[in-house]
Amino acid sequence: MAEKVSAQALDFSNVKERGPINPIHQAEGDYRATVKSVQDITMGETKRPAWMFIITVGKGNYPYRCGFNENELWKIRNLFVACGIAVPKKRLQVNPSKIVGRDLGVSLEDHEYDGKVSSQIAATFPVTELEGADDEPVDEEDGEGEPEAEEEPEEEAAPAAADELPDEEDELEALDIEDL
Repeated sequence: MAEKVSAQALDFSNVKERGPINPIHQAEGDYRATVKSVQDITMGETKRPAWMFIITVGKGNYPYRCGFNENELWKIRNLFVACGIAVPKKRLQVNPSKIVGRDLGVSLEDHEYDGKVSSQIAATFPVTELEGADDEPVDEEDGEGEPEAEEEPEEEAAPAAADELPDEEDELEALDIEDL
């Protein structure tokens, strides 16, 4: 016989609906994807600001978190390039909403959490690379990605101090996709 359990008064007024993330397990490999949305978030124990892009791959929606630290900016740059937006190596005002709705290629890999296997986005690349031979996208991505990761910190290192950053907005260029 079942034990009697007491009823409780619960306040559901601030409970959020299920979020847009649904990282279902798919076979590891390269896929066509679409940037579904972006939102401001905080990451890690230090609660540093970041963007979280929701990227749709097949029937799954995967989070792709991008921080603003100097050693994390390569991820944002690669994502924009994967979406067809050229990003020059200089200080820019970047609007993350500009890539919402755009297609790109992603590499999914297996990820285990709490004993469950799901997929996660391991890399982003232009969707045009999906049409090549299987080994071509990896070679092209490695050839382009590694030098950028090594060069960016050297170029970005000079204005590291806040008092050295440009104060005037006309010194910052807005990342504009209207010309594409």
